Amino acid sequence: MNAGPAVGFIGAGRMGLPMVQRLRAAGMPVVAVARRRELVDQVRAIGVTVVDTPADVGRACAVLIECVFDDRQVEEVLLGEHGALGVMAAGSTVVLHTTGSPRLAERLQAAAPEGVTVLDVPVSGPASDIVAGHITLLAGGPAAALDMARPALATYGHPILHLGVLGDGQRVKLLNNLQFAVNVRLARDLYRMAADLGVDAAAALSAVGESSGRSFGLQMAATDPEHIFERLREFLDKDVATVEAMASEHGGERGRLGEIAPWWRNGDRKSTPPESPR
Repeated sequence: MNAGPAVGFIGAGRMGLPMVQRLRAAGMPVVAVARRRELVDQVRAIGVTVVDTPADVGRACAVLIECVFDDRQVEEVLLGEHGALGVMAAGSTVVLHTTGSPRLAERLQAAAPEGVTVLDVPVSGPASDIVAGHITLLAGGPAAALDMARPALATYGHPILHLGVLGDGQRVKLLNNLQFAVNVRLARDLYRMAADLGVDAAAALSAVGESSGRSFGLQMAATDPEHIFERLREFLDKDVATVEAMASEHGGERGRLGEIAPWWRNGDRKSTPPESPR
């Protein structure tokens, strides 16, 4: 792929670094900001231009991709004292990979300079999918802006699913993560129930993973059934809380998924799933 205008990148961490590596492997010039010295050296070694602040990234690119941890960090890098959003040129596109509130995506668009478009494009899948070039991207926002960003996104993302207006990518991702949280929690309970029944619990999870009860959450749980819940809590806690707030704001019927958030928050305390309908 021929080099074109620079792609800006903020958040080259566990998920972001392999994205940057895929962008560079495709021949795209990348401008990034990084705080940790070892990360600066690592991205410079593959030809990334490292600048001092997010604002410096915003000035240098036509497509800016952020991949930080949560909404607070998104606000800091885009709207903070040295934020990138306010200095971007008309015709530029901002891609939000962080899973967070759809309202934040809408607020960022309202704060953007005239002619700058915000897309919410949360990712679904592990870092290994990025390395392989096929992590799922769930996009919300104008199709024309997505088409502008697509050459960069396609270096690591497939499929790229356009789901509707700004915020719809986040809405679908949050629903996905709620379903994933359910599956992880059920897998841990299945593991414990199998042990109580005198069955080889690890073998039981593996067997269900090859049967009609399989899910990605169960497959992940099978790799570390004793600790998977704790390993994922940092990420899923914020997403379950966000989807709960989103659903409460919207109202309407939530079914059994609406009862999952309190169940998830129980953590290691003895708990049972929601009762079946009578």
